[in-house]
Amino acid sequence: MYHRIAEVDIDPWDLCVSPTHFEQHLQTLQKNYPILSVNELADQLQTGQLTKQAIVLTFDDGYADNFTIARPMLEKYGIPASFFLTTQPLLDQQRFWWDDLQQIICQTPLLPDRLSLPIADDNLEFELLTEARLTTALRTSLSTWKAHLAPPSRRAMLYQHIWEKLKPLPHHLQQQTLHALRCWSGAESMATPCPSVMTVAQVRELSQHSLIDVGGHTISHPALANHSRAVQQHEVAGGKSQLDELCRRSLTSFAYPYGNYNQTTRQVVEQAGFSIAFTTRAVATTRHTDRYQIGRLQIPDCTGPQLQKQINKLL
Repeated sequence: MYHRIAEVDIDPWDLCVSPTHFEQHLQTLQKNYPILSVNELADQLQTGQLTKQAIVLTFDDGYADNFTIARPMLEKYGIPASFFLTTQPLLDQQRFWWDDLQQIICQTPLLPDRLSLPIADDNLEFELLTEARLTTALRTSLSTWKAHLAPPSRRAMLYQHIWEKLKPLPHHLQQQTLHALRCWSGAESMATPCPSVMTVAQVRELSQHSLIDVGGHTISHPALANHSRAVQQHEVAGGKSQLDELCRRSLTSFAYPYGNYNQTTRQVVEQAGFSIAFTTRAVATTRHTDRYQIGRLQIPDCTGPQLQKQINKLL
């Protein structure tokens, strides 16, 4: 499971793999493992005859660098991959909320020293103290921090706290909170851009590519298990309908945003017409694996040999 192929200053969720390392990954995979498409995996699960030690490559969300950087490299090595796309950002050319949040909290040079922010049914009161100014030392600390670890600074603590509050909320409430944060921070005038998403034209081009499969990833990337069946149906089936129209065919694969799902979600995904769905659990697939609970290994920014070690631990 990949998200972005890019080099960035701050990457708390390990979403980015550098282009150099990604090419090493493709070389390592091509040399050491059979590589299947998602459709081939779905067919093999149907028959119960799986290719041993096979690998499937997937990309989540729909960042523009998937098209501009990953796609040409996949073509170079003749390797198939699936791209699971969230439709609202690409249709509206709107940034993902977590990128906006990171830009505001972690990259704004000067913030007010006090924040009072209503989030859902809570009111966050927070003081940045000496970290209102983004010093070189603070920037360095943020550049090496990973969000699964304890926050090393007050800015990291604030980012992590707001991220956790926003994740389960519906899209419109996430955007309300981000608007309030932009007004508080003055971040609208920042020179540093957030990463962009694919355009409609790029999605259509991808969908016609012989090596590439496009799959669903909802409309707005909600944590599905936190929402009602009706909301889940709207997000899953609605996202599929939009992508089907864009790609001019019926899509069959799906990935759960954040790997977040429950039994209702699984039913909704199957009823929407998807034949296979992917989680974020790092487990190998066997012939007994539920085709709506396929595990994936999130790939960090590492060398080819380091990737091979991680894969071999699962196989």
